[in-house]
Amino acid sequence: GSGDATTLYDTTAPTAGKLTSPTFTRTVPFTITYAGAGDGGSGLKHVRLWAKIGFNGSWQDTGQTQPGAEGSFTYTSSQTDIFFFYLQAEDNAGNMSVTPTDAIVFRKQ
Repeated sequence: GSGDATTLYDTTAPTAGKLTSPTFTRTVPFTITYAGAGDGGSGLKHVRLWAKIGFNGSWQDTGQTQPGAEGSFTYTSSQTDIFFFYLQAEDNAGNMSVTPTDAIVFRKQ
């Protein structure tokens, strides 16, 4: 044999894509969609949804992930407030997206 081998090191962060959501809603749950997530190296592992309730809230991992470059999340809350969302992409090499993409939803009673 020739002994030829190639190893690819993926050190490039994936892109999280762009979020779209309803600007105002009175009903729950509401749907947050995204498109354009990707990775040019090891492949996209998943996209994770983060949420923050109110201006002074803290970011919380919703525990929701999607495996594709586009998809949607369903989010529900009993609170009436402003909601902030962002996506975080992870690739198969463990790299995470660096800049959050965000969306804002106002929920009124």
